[in-house]
Amino acid sequence: NDMATTITAKGDLLVGTGNATYDNLAVGTTGYTLVADSGETTGLKWAAPASSGMTLITRNSFSNVATVDIDSIFSSTYYSYMVVIESIQAATAADDLHLQMRYGSSTTTGNYQGGSATMGISATTLTSPQSGTTSEFTLAATTGSSTYPSSFVLYFNRVGQSSQNPRWHGTGSNAEGSAIHWIGGWTTISQTYTGIRLKSSSSNITGVVAVYGLAAA
Repeated sequence: NDMATTITAKGDLLVGTGNATYDNLAVGTTGYTLVADSGETTGLKWAAPASSGMTLITRNSFSNVATVDIDSIFSSTYYSYMVVIESIQAATAADDLHLQMRYGSSTTTGNYQGGSATMGISATTLTSPQSGTTSEFTLAATTGSSTYPSSFVLYFNRVGQSSQNPRWHGTGSNAEGSAIHWIGGWTTISQTYTGIRLKSSSSNITGVVAVYGLAAA
């Protein structure tokens, strides 16, 4: 009976506090988890769950547009980011897929460097270097179609914190071109970059892009 009277509300727990002693631990805030804490009388407490290693910042869909600007995604909150191009296609599937960096409402249109290695179904690997004179970075030589869209996972760092030249690398697949891509690039123009622009070389694009913060500052 003593145990029953110790419990006073829904969700209460009986917790040992020592040899042959116990106490009531009241239910915690909705969504909180039970964690050990030797500093508490009961040795336990309710606490907000630890943040996950990946936080969704935004998920955007777009349809039949010349360019898509995904702004205000890089900030001082995180050191590293993951951009998942879940699917992307162009009105002309064979168009190049381009990436540009943005800061505020401005777009960097020069000094992109890096390259990509592409493996097709023939298992031939081709390297496509990009010099610093290019006005955009080419993620792939084929954007893809509604039947065979492309998808990419890209990691960005040196963005959002201060004026730096950003870095990105990742992989992608393109069923239209029957290819897998390995990508790495940067621009030598330093800015406090806050977003990206995606476009094809000559036609409108459609797709879905999600952005995640990875390493909290």
